[in-house]
Amino acid sequence: MHKESVDQIVSAIGLPRLAVELGVSRHSIRAAKNAGSFPASWYATVRQLCDRHNVPCALAAFNWRKPVEEMTATHEDQGSSI
Repeated sequence: MHKESVDQIVSAIGLPRLAVELGVSRHSIRAAKNAGSFPASWYATVRQLCDRHNVPCALAAFNWRKPVEEMTATHEDQGSSI
């Protein structure tokens, strides 16, 4: 996660604009900012906004799903299976 990237994106584009473009509440934007990552489902819209505003859009600013192999290894380390 890159909290700095999320903060930079929200500051550059603006919380109200992000909320409108994403079709979510301002509370959702604030929650993502506090968490330090955007939901992966927001990537396409946020990327377009970043491109329009010349703001870097780091992939690490999004909460991507882990690959199955990585999830399996994590669960095996904990003594459970998927």
